[in-house]
Amino acid sequence: MPIRPTAFVTSLLVATCLLALPAGAAADVPHVVLPGETLTSVAKTDGLTIAAIAAANNISPNAELIVGQILQIPAQTAATQATAATGTAAGHSYQLASDTTTSTATVTTPARTTTTAATTTTTTAAPKAAVISSSAVPLPTAQYVSAAEIAQIADADGVPAGLAEGIAWQESGWDNDVVSGIGAVGVMQIVPSTWTWIDDYLTPSDPLAPASALENVRGGVLLLHDLLGLTDDNESLAIASYYQGLSSVREHGFYPDTKQYVADVLALSARFSE
Repeated sequence: MPIRPTAFVTSLLVATCLLALPAGAAADVPHVVLPGETLTSVAKTDGLTIAAIAAANNISPNAELIVGQILQIPAQTAATQATAATGTAAGHSYQLASDTTTSTATVTTPARTTTTAATTTTTTAAPKAAVISSSAVPLPTAQYVSAAEIAQIADADGVPAGLAEGIAWQESGWDNDVVSGIGAVGVMQIVPSTWTWIDDYLTPSDPLAPASALENVRGGVLLLHDLLGLTDDNESLAIASYYQGLSSVREHGFYPDTKQYVADVLALSARFSE
């Protein structure tokens, strides 16, 4: 979803105010939420913890941000700077905490689209070098992928083809031009912060090409492979974690909408596996 002019202009004004503040300023600074931003990404950008920003705005650390929402960013103190530098940020409802690394990933929120395209014809994909751009985030493109293409990518990364196809259909109807209200992009509905995490931790030597539908699938499949490993190949848990976030699933169990999402994906997976 393109940045709304009003939000963009306001964010520029906010950035100007931030630059104008003296180093020791104690006043909170407003921040306008842009597409794709989460409490995790805002906290990282401002060198604070999720808990600090949540407390300053009287919201839950698990809250989802809304484009155009205004957050009050508390001034950094020596204590908050030290905490941000040495501590791991508090959990976010779409945050994946790896059991084998100290890194975290913000897991995509599904677009909840109801695409019912009768066909999924795909044009010949351009070479990867041709679609890599200076962008470090996924880009929507007018491309559909096919079941065979998703299956090929899933097989290469050790993920059941039907499972990958089911999640991809549930997320976008295999349409790479879908963008959700919070900025999740493409076939697998990946938010920018998750895209960056995948590049950094799951495929550091072969970064994803932002403008490629097939690379969007690869990013989602790599994340799904990681989730399967962290859940002992429990497909229901992996699907729920893709939707809700692994740390949230472990702490709260399946939310009602998560249960429906898992049921839908399992039904699609079974159909595509026939």
